[in-house]
Amino acid sequence: FPKRHPLVTAATLRFSMTSKRQLAAQPQRPREEGARYALLMMMLMSAMCAAIRFMGSPLKPLIQAEMNLTDVQTTLPGVSARFVEVVLPLFFGWLADRKAVDRRALFSACCLVWSVAACLTALAQSLIALCVLQSVMSIGLAGSGAVVPSLLADFFPATDRANVFALLALMGPVGGALGMVAGSAVAPAHGWRAAFVVMGLPGVAAAGLVASMREPRRGVHDLHEEAVDTGSSIVDSLGSILSNKYFVLILGASVAGDFMLGGIVDWYASYMVRYQALSVDRAGLLMGIASCAGGIGGVLLGAAISRRWRGHVKSVELLVCAVFSGLCTVFLLLGIHMQAASFEINLVVATVFSLSYFTCVPLESALLATVMPSRVIGLSFSFRSLCCSLLGSQLSPPAVGIVSDKTGSLRLAMNSLVVAETASTLFWWSAWRFLGPTPVPQAKEKEAGSTPPREGLVSLFYADSVAQQSLCEESRAEGGYGSTSAEQARW
Repeated sequence: FPKRHPLVTAATLRFSMTSKRQLAAQPQRPREEGARYALLMMMLMSAMCAAIRFMGSPLKPLIQAEMNLTDVQTTLPGVSARFVEVVLPLFFGWLADRKAVDRRALFSACCLVWSVAACLTALAQSLIALCVLQSVMSIGLAGSGAVVPSLLADFFPATDRANVFALLALMGPVGGALGMVAGSAVAPAHGWRAAFVVMGLPGVAAAGLVASMREPRRGVHDLHEEAVDTGSSIVDSLGSILSNKYFVLILGASVAGDFMLGGIVDWYASYMVRYQALSVDRAGLLMGIASCAGGIGGVLLGAAISRRWRGHVKSVELLVCAVFSGLCTVFLLLGIHMQAASFEINLVVATVFSLSYFTCVPLESALLATVMPSRVIGLSFSFRSLCCSLLGSQLSPPAVGIVSDKTGSLRLAMNSLVVAETASTLFWWSAWRFLGPTPVPQAKEKEAGSTPPREGLVSLFYADSVAQQSLCEESRAEGGYGSTSAEQARW
C-alpha cells in the first residue's frame, strides 16, 4: 500500500495503514498456546449471548398480553438494556486494553452476570422490574462483547482473523435461531418466564469453563510498527481511532445496518402475527429458521469470497458489503410489503434477507481488526458498539413503535428500516469507490509445485496447521520468531 495517498491523512497512516513492504518484513508468529480452546469457548458464549438477545422477540406478544402493555411500552425493556450497552462498552473496551487487567477473568465474570440476570427475569412482576433485570443482563453482555475481539487479536495472527471472525459471526445466527425456536417452543407450554430460565442456566455453567482459558500475550501479533501504547489515555486512543477514514465509513455503515437490524429483531415477529396471520410459535419458527440458515450461509459465503478474490479485486470486502447490503434492502422491502403470503414464501424471503445481511458480518469485523492496531482493537469494537447502540439498535424499536401507534400501521412504520439499510449500502459503496485499497495482509506466494496452505475455517482447529508451519519456517529462515535455540525448542 502506498505510503502516501491523497485521501489518507498522516494520522491514518501512522495508526492504521501499513505498507506492503512493512507487512512482508514483519515476522509472522504462530498462534498462541490455547488458541483453539479459547476460540471454542468464545464461540459457545457468543452463541448463548445471541440466544438470550433474540429470544425476547417471539415472547413479546405473550409479555404484552400478560402485563397489558402498549406497543411503545413493550420496547422499554429493550431500550433500557441498550442504554446500558451505550454507556458501558467503551469502558469495558478500554479496560480490556490495560496490561494489568486479566481479560479471562473479566470475560468469565461478565458471562456469569448476564446468565444470572436472565434467570432472575423469570421473577419480574412489573414493567419496571423487567427493565431493571434486562439492564443488569446487558452489563454482562456489553462486557463480553468488548473483551472477545481483544483476546482473539492476541491469540491469532492477522492472516487467521478473517476466518476467526467468520466462525464467531456464525454463532450469531446459530444462537439467535436457538433462542427464537427455544423461546417459542417453551413459552406456549410453560410460559415466557420458563423460557428465560432455560436459556440462562447453561450460561452459569459455561462461565466456569471460560475461566479456565489462558491469558495470551498482549500485542504479540501486532502488524503496526507504531501501535498505540496501552498506557495512553482513553481520549488519545479515541483520537487515533477516529482519524482512520476506513473506521469512520465502516462505523457509518454499521450504525445504519444496526438501526435496521434492531427494528427487525424487535418487530418482525409481531409484523408476521398481525399482517401474515401466523401464530406466535410459527412466527418464532420462521425467524429461527431464516436467521440460522441465512446467517450460516451468509457468513460462509462472505468468508469464501474474501479468501477467493482478495488480491484480485480492489477492496473486495468493501465491494461485497456494498453489493449484499443493497440486496438486503431489496428483500427487506419485499418482505414488508407482501400481501398475506404463505409461510413458505415468507420463509424464503426472510432467509435470503438474512443471508444478504450476514454475508457482510465477518468481512466488517475482519476489516476493523486489520485497519486498527491490535492494542486498540478492544476500544475500537467497543466504540463501534456504543455508536451502533446509541444511534442504531436502541433508537429503532421505539421509533417504529411510536410511528406504529400514531399511524395505526406497523407496516408503514417499518419502512424506516428500509431507508436505514439503503444508507448503509451508500456508506459501503462510498468506502469502496473513494478510498484506496484496504490494507489486508497477504500471505507470501509459494513456489511452484509446493502445497498451498490450508485457509479454510476448519484449519483454525488444527494444532500445527500447514499454514502455521510454513509461516514459522519462513520466520526462522529470516531470523525472526523461532530463530534461537530456546524458541525452536518451545515451538
